[in-house]
Amino acid sequence: MITYKKVLKRYCPTREHNVEIEISRHKDGRITEKCLQESCEVQKCKVCGKAHLYD
Repeated sequence: MITYKKVLKRYCPTREHNVEIEISRHKDGRITEKCLQESCEVQKCKVCGKAHLYD
């Protein structure tokens, strides 16, 4: 479950382009960055550092 969500304009987690990303804090302690550009669709966990496509 997400406890906090914020949308910022900055570099995507892959560092390829400057777009809007969504930062979410989850109840289990994870903090994720999600690129909001349709052609990218990458989400990265800031705790473990792994980038992956949306589930």
